[in-house]
Amino acid sequence: MSLTARYARGPRRSSIDQEFHELVATTAGNATLASMLAGVSSRTTRGRAWRGVVEAGATECTIAEHAAILEALRARDPLLAEAAALVHVSTTESWFRRVLEFEEGEPA
Repeated sequence: MSLTARYARGPRRSSIDQEFHELVATTAGNATLASMLAGVSSRTTRGRAWRGVVEAGATECTIAEHAAILEALRARDPLLAEAAALVHVSTTESWFRRVLEFEEGEPA
């Protein structure tokens, strides 16, 4: 089943997101990367799920970013995989920063 089809199933979106991050970490064969991804991913699960609810297009954006990462990994193109992962992390980080700034009363 494609990544898009799995996300479209609805209620399990956050678990599919978690599975994706675990798959990338374990497939990379890099214990440091796996540990970092597990730590960051587990701490941000609720926030990422909330983003999918409150931000229009967030789920579609995540699917596209995950697909780009998978395509680069399948092509065995480490530079493209790194760039796609950087875009994905930056997008998520930017959303978290906007939320935190809003909660602190600063302009987003």
